[in-house]
Amino acid sequence: KPEAKKDGKVHIQTIVPNLNRTAEVVVAAVPADAVSQLGVGDTVRIDNESNGRWDCARLIPDTACQAACTDSIACKERCWTFRVHLASDVNRDKPEVHKLTFYKGDAFVMGDRDPEAQKACTVKADAKVVHVVDKFGVDVKFHFDSEELNFKAGDTLSPLAEGMGLHRARPELRRFMGFAQLILDLGDPAIYAQHTHSGEIVYGDGKKVDTHTVVLNSVGDINVPVNTGAAIGRCAGLLDWTKPVAEWGGRTVNQALVDTKVLQAIDVIPHFKDSKGKGVLFDPEDLSGSATAADKLPPQGVKVAYAQAMKRGKDGFEVPRLNPPLHKYAITKDATGGMSGSFFPYVKPEGQHGFWWPGQHVDFLVKQCKADVKAAKGSKADEDACDTKDHFDHGTLILSAMGRFLASRGKTFEFEPCMVTMSCKGDVRPAPKPRK
Repeated sequence: KPEAKKDGKVHIQTIVPNLNRTAEVVVAAVPADAVSQLGVGDTVRIDNESNGRWDCARLIPDTACQAACTDSIACKERCWTFRVHLASDVNRDKPEVHKLTFYKGDAFVMGDRDPEAQKACTVKADAKVVHVVDKFGVDVKFHFDSEELNFKAGDTLSPLAEGMGLHRARPELRRFMGFAQLILDLGDPAIYAQHTHSGEIVYGDGKKVDTHTVVLNSVGDINVPVNTGAAIGRCAGLLDWTKPVAEWGGRTVNQALVDTKVLQAIDVIPHFKDSKGKGVLFDPEDLSGSATAADKLPPQGVKVAYAQAMKRGKDGFEVPRLNPPLHKYAITKDATGGMSGSFFPYVKPEGQHGFWWPGQHVDFLVKQCKADVKAAKGSKADEDACDTKDHFDHGTLILSAMGRFLASRGKTFEFEPCMVTMSCKGDVRPAPKPRK
């Protein structure tokens, strides 16, 4: 991937995984004299001379670069970009050899498509080479597989990470994903979740697996998707779709989550709005106890919608809530005397991965309280009083409830007012004695 610079060069970046992020590392540059000979519509081919793999692309406009140009037409003319993919392996003893070749015009034979790779990158005999990049243009340091890779400017251009170099939205990637799923299936939680209470799996000591289980999914989580957690719950038999609940208009637990868009989990599709017209997610658990009669669901088959925004709750949010809360029917006694089910705590209106740490919600509510006092032109004493009010803290409540669930070995799952301040008697236990 290239990046145009004010010095007239186009810097070449390699895009590689960096733990669970994407790294874009500058490895070389196309000099200004070569850039001046290239433009949109010209072509580039990349070769891995160590394994025989290759790819090619056409130079296309870099619109972001063009928008930043203010000096001259020449600036916009060098604003081109491309993206090529290359299967590579990291060999520390004998690094693979990569080469980028830039051509004037369309350098490839029309219709000469490789039957396996489905790429038409055969170079014409009379193709005009403008520039070749086959060496690092800068010193590069990168960590791969927990060990450092070091290349000096002038070293042979080599990969910084391993990869198959598959194009997105191509048949080869779809074939690979189908094959990869076969490998991942045995480790898929949805596969083994069904055996949580089945009695069909035994531990190494011969005891049957029979685990009291609560599947926790924070509302609006798109990193660990809510719908995935719901699927695991269904597979484990912990998210019911057969028993209608009269208080929810005859909906099952599953249908209540579907109809309130909890499983969709996208706040920017504004099924529900606050008083400012901003899209908000639905709160299925109502841990703050803020639900009112206005939150009642219509009969099943009728769209869940509200004519106006809900009043602000004890958690500081103007959101619709399930009444009674989901956990009343979603977390129940299991066959062996424990508590099992699915839990969907609400963090904030736009959703979040995981819940707040203890105290974060209180900080939010104190800040909100002081802003309200200022807006109402209240006194300094009224503003200071915000610091001493009893504020709801969902992070502390959830940690207290889950801590009690684990401490009871899955026998109890409950919420008490004292959990909001972690002041329930017996919940906070003394530290164990130091081990010898």
